Amino acid sequence: MDQIKHRPRLILTAALLLGCLPGQLQGQDDDLEYDYGLLATYRDSNGKEVSRIEETPALNWRGRLPDARLSGNSFSARWEGYVLVRSAGDYRFFLHAQGSVRLAVNGEVLVDQTSAEPAWVTSDPLELDFGWQPLQIQFQKEGDSARLGLFWSGPTFQLEPLTRQHLFHDPGNAPHDRFEHGRQLLHGLRCQACHQVPGLPTALAAPSLLKVNGTLQADWIVRWLSNESAGHPGDRRMPAMGLDEKQAIDVAAYLLSRSEKPVPGGIPPLAEKDRLAARLAGKQQLLTTGCLACHQVDGLGSNGLFAGPDLSDVGAKRPGSFFGSWLKSPEKLNAQHRMPRFELSDKERQALSVYLAGRRHERGLNEEVNELEVRDRVEQAATVETRVTAGKKLYERLRCDACHGKGGEDKFLMSGGQLSASSRWNKGCLDKGDGESLLPRYRLEEADRQALEGFVRQVHPGPSHVPVSLRVAERGCLACHARQGASGLGPLLPAVAEKHGELSSLLSAMVPPSLNSVGDKLTDKALRGAIARSDPVHRPWLKVRMPAFRFAGGELDQLVQYLVDEDRIPVPTPTLPRLPDTHDDKLVTAAGSRLVTTDGFGCTSCHEVGGVKPPKAPLNAMGPDLTNLAERIRRPWYERWVRNPVRIVPRMEMPSVQLAVKGVLEDNLADQLDAAWYVLNKPGFRPPEPGALRIARQAGDGGLKQSAIVLSDVFFFNGVRYIKPLVVGLPNRHNVLFDLEANRLTDWWQGDAARQRTRGKSWLWEMTTPSWLQGKPAGSEVLLVHGDTRLEPVQRGQFASEVDGWEKIPGGLSFSQRLKFPAGDGERWLHIEQRFEAFQANDDSGFRRHWKIRGLQPGETVRLAIFDPDQVQARVVERGQAVLLTPDGLTRISIGGEFPARIQTAGIIDAGPDGDGLLQLTLVYSSRYPPDQFPVKLVKPDPPPPLALNVAPGIRVTRLPLADELMPTGLSWRSDGTLFVSSLKGRVWAARDTDGDGLEDQLTPFSDELAAPFGVVAHDDHVDVINKYALLRLYDLDGDGRAERTETVASGWGHTVDYHDWAVGIATDARGNYYIATPCQQDDRSLAAAHLRGHVIQLSPREPTADDPARYSVKSLTAGHRFPVGIARNQQGDLFVTDNQGNYNPFNELNHVVAGRRYGFINKLERKPDFKPPLTAPAIDLPHPWTRSVNGICFLETPAALRAEGKKDHFGPWEGHLVGCEYDTRRLIRMSLQRVGETIQGAAYPLTLDKPAEGEALLGPLACAISPSGDLYIGSIRDSGWGGANNIGTLVQMQIDPGQLPAGIAEVRAVAGGLEVQFTRAVDRQKAVDPGNYAISSYTRVSTPVYGGDDQQRRSEKPLAIEVSADGRRLLIKLAEWREGFVYELKIKKLVGVDEVFFPAEAYYTLRKAPAQ
Repeated sequence: MDQIKHRPRLILTAALLLGCLPGQLQGQDDDLEYDYGLLATYRDSNGKEVSRIEETPALNWRGRLPDARLSGNSFSARWEGYVLVRSAGDYRFFLHAQGSVRLAVNGEVLVDQTSAEPAWVTSDPLELDFGWQPLQIQFQKEGDSARLGLFWSGPTFQLEPLTRQHLFHDPGNAPHDRFEHGRQLLHGLRCQACHQVPGLPTALAAPSLLKVNGTLQADWIVRWLSNESAGHPGDRRMPAMGLDEKQAIDVAAYLLSRSEKPVPGGIPPLAEKDRLAARLAGKQQLLTTGCLACHQVDGLGSNGLFAGPDLSDVGAKRPGSFFGSWLKSPEKLNAQHRMPRFELSDKERQALSVYLAGRRHERGLNEEVNELEVRDRVEQAATVETRVTAGKKLYERLRCDACHGKGGEDKFLMSGGQLSASSRWNKGCLDKGDGESLLPRYRLEEADRQALEGFVRQVHPGPSHVPVSLRVAERGCLACHARQGASGLGPLLPAVAEKHGELSSLLSAMVPPSLNSVGDKLTDKALRGAIARSDPVHRPWLKVRMPAFRFAGGELDQLVQYLVDEDRIPVPTPTLPRLPDTHDDKLVTAAGSRLVTTDGFGCTSCHEVGGVKPPKAPLNAMGPDLTNLAERIRRPWYERWVRNPVRIVPRMEMPSVQLAVKGVLEDNLADQLDAAWYVLNKPGFRPPEPGALRIARQAGDGGLKQSAIVLSDVFFFNGVRYIKPLVVGLPNRHNVLFDLEANRLTDWWQGDAARQRTRGKSWLWEMTTPSWLQGKPAGSEVLLVHGDTRLEPVQRGQFASEVDGWEKIPGGLSFSQRLKFPAGDGERWLHIEQRFEAFQANDDSGFRRHWKIRGLQPGETVRLAIFDPDQVQARVVERGQAVLLTPDGLTRISIGGEFPARIQTAGIIDAGPDGDGLLQLTLVYSSRYPPDQFPVKLVKPDPPPPLALNVAPGIRVTRLPLADELMPTGLSWRSDGTLFVSSLKGRVWAARDTDGDGLEDQLTPFSDELAAPFGVVAHDDHVDVINKYALLRLYDLDGDGRAERTETVASGWGHTVDYHDWAVGIATDARGNYYIATPCQQDDRSLAAAHLRGHVIQLSPREPTADDPARYSVKSLTAGHRFPVGIARNQQGDLFVTDNQGNYNPFNELNHVVAGRRYGFINKLERKPDFKPPLTAPAIDLPHPWTRSVNGICFLETPAALRAEGKKDHFGPWEGHLVGCEYDTRRLIRMSLQRVGETIQGAAYPLTLDKPAEGEALLGPLACAISPSGDLYIGSIRDSGWGGANNIGTLVQMQIDPGQLPAGIAEVRAVAGGLEVQFTRAVDRQKAVDPGNYAISSYTRVSTPVYGGDDQQRRSEKPLAIEVSADGRRLLIKLAEWREGFVYELKIKKLVGVDEVFFPAEAYYTLRKAPAQ
């Protein structure tokens, strides 16, 4: 496998043009067949034409002309180009127009209409194939105003604007138009300060020079004025003045002489230790708050035309007393300042001031230089007065006040005259330096000089409208925010993390929100408030902040109107979802209250609502406050956003809501979205605590011999979190919680055992009933005593102990564990067996806790600290035994039977062993509270009938008739055909076909409640299941279909309550090894809790021993995995694991697991400057958002049972391919592999449709497996924490008959000279040789700490030739050259008859290594 040596990693991938997101590409030298935007041509009433490229025709001209080069009072317009269609199907186009408009797509006129008022025009449906479809719009202004907006809807989305990512033009026809660039240069360089220039606003004010004293270092003024390197406009916007050092000193002397006294301010003195802390805090403040959008520091950040100065050496420019005053009240130092004001606390302002003042030391300037030194140098040649006089003359001659403003005695008028086509462009400011000295000169690049001149030559000399886009550029809005073609601050941040690794975990909080569709999203009032910074903060976790700008009269209104005109979909729209006028308040409130919680769409998993904050979540998953949403958000945008957010903001982590929550408002999604909107805007609404998903309870009326309930997932008891609990629910409704992290029985209560909930994205059990063991002491309850020495158990990783196994017994549960104690230079073990048995006697009920402790040596005893001394009311003696009473006197603990033990007053039991080193002890926990009962009448609902799904052409797909309580995560079969299914909710289930129709129709629980089991392997005598904390082995000892005994057979990886902390699997090999994977570590935790996170782990069989009963050893194979949810091994012995797109992973991935390799993700604890391991690139990069995630995988390989019958290639041309589960878009993909030398690479294809033509789609594929009979089974879920549904699941059976597959791409391979495409059946050879039926492009992405990644180095790949085999089942697309490390995306038009299906028609091939020629 090829390796990439160090970060930042260039993911060696490539993308095909049609399936990526062009809107993500900014400022790249891409060799595309087409470029972004449409070619717009305007013609005024005088016959003058101008052409330019416009990203989208979303325009409202009102009474204005569309271009400053036009004149008159009317115009016509024409837009030409292509609309990019990514999925074949029926499309409808919509125009919102005022004027005459004609729209043609693919040569077919869809709209031809005139309207005197703004009105909607809707086309008939048009069937379009994928690819570039020619588009032309003609428009004629007919009245005083004119407007035009272009929209569409398609097979998988509702009405939306056609934006930059959809519209393209032929770059060969594009005009070389730098008119707007010239306008920006003229404005940014302040040309209108000296010259009259039409089409420009008032000149930008340069910094005021009235308060130089105390704001600028004098020697810096001299160096700045005598510096000739004017350079690029982004580096320096002030022209070079041609001053020598002596003249510069004169001007400095003049400026100092007239300067007002400095404004008191600065920062209070700090002790050196406090200065260091403040400096570090200020550094982080500068790098995270958004300063880099306008400033550079040590090469990081922006230096655009309207940006602020470089801050790398700002301590040499500004005195230390400057910064505190400037950051608090910049207008007091410079009335003409342009810097917006950030809301900083006094502490933040102090820290930032200390850091900026110290920047001079990092540049080697270690001595203060002040104006007195300049005065000393002045007096060597002449008196100060002489220098001041000379400096004033130079100041006036250079017309400095034209930019910097007049003050004092300077009353003269400065003007350089009007700029026009007849101006002398090679003289004056644009003189390259051969002319008169003491003349301002902008030493521009020739292209910039020509753009500046071109604007003046072409602009109409009369009054013209100044576009608001110039104000947007001037304010730097898009230097911070991403918006369509502008990438904002985000792409600059990976370099920050590379240089300052401690900030990598904060990058998601350093990216400002995208402004895509913001004019449609926000109400006018909210837009105004957001821009003016008068609204409260809605994303308080962000480090980056929106500053407050100063706006001149009307400017704020113009910005708001600009965003509305560009983005807003006018209402009412032709396809606006139903918006009910009235609500049944009680019904809708009840429904909406549930829907916004994790019982519904899961809004509260990431968003604050009504003061209820979401649980801790990764920064990239946190959303804004949704309280009183309608005060900010427009309802039509809400409808569009929640259904498909990635169509508005690419790579947005928010899931799409496309599936109704079952059991609410008749399962109608539109009604449910209504209800959610209603309650989010209801005054005083506070979301309720989500209901319990399930309740673990004993009835208490079935006698004492029933089995116990066992829970082992994360448990919250009265708010206290237990990461590794063992909860036992006894048949008499007494319950105990044993905390294995501390090794202590911590809680005892009566009633229900627990309620299962989701909190955010995490699953947990909880109880809020009082515990009779309050005030629990810290540490282990078992201490080893030898003489006067008391020893605590040694921590094993995170925990003091773990359960080696448990077994159901009549009326209770027994479990075994080990404790490790120090012994000299080594260690030794105590082996402990505990048994909990329910009892009921007279007025008492409770449980007996039996102990057996083995391994004690002579002279040793055990001390059991079972009770907090403060909770002991009394120690009394009953029947010769001491009894501990709790404060209420109704619960007690006593020693049962005759044992060498005694209860001390403080709740401590001392006990010794017998002669064989065995300690036996029974404690009786009894209560005189009346035992309650909860009779349960089981009502078994009828299972749903089997349902045929039309999701995959040529494949028989049937949803099994099983209850949706199951949330499948793993599938495995026994030899008798029983299907075992692990479920995310905690159980392993057995599914059986009871009526012989080939469809499983009965579900029975097999296991206890485990911790998010995520993979299962069924053997005839046991079942192995991987869950969060261990690999467990389940035994059905009595053949009743339920496991009575559970063993821990492998463990050792760290885990916490974090929802990523699953362990997933299980892949197997012939030697009996198991392979599992663990997701990464992104939060703050201990090294022990992070152990083996983000690894692929091999579990190998071993012989257990008494001190180590594990049946498998644990060995890390690979590291650097982010969120691997799928793992599979093929019959050739190659192991593969999936990974999901996110930080460090710009793609979804299929990784070939090679022992010792490191893949692309870096855990938070590893993010250090010196951690730069060699990294291995994925075998297949899976484009996002074509796939938003890839989870479970399995190989399409003929099962052993069929091979034994002599059958082979059961899956035909797909034999040996992989199936991948795509949860969010509810699809399956297929992947093929190709070995080139030692490198494995391959391609991905759709296996199911984006959206079935009729009927239901898959629910949310997560797990897959091949049955012994060769059927493909898919386990699907909808998780309330991720995907907007109420924790349900389904199983689907897919029967693949190769003879029934339609014509389509079977496999794509890289061969010498190009791409070889194999089809499932013969195609039309005449169509196949037509290059117009193919679209290919390639691209890569770069791995960064930022979530996801943009396409890089995209280019179209034109076929040199196409060769088709005689049978029409194979072809070769010849390409000019290979680009190793790129994804090649191929889309093919229908190569069969009109009425035939051609599927799949797209492929994504990752080229790691080019095949030999």
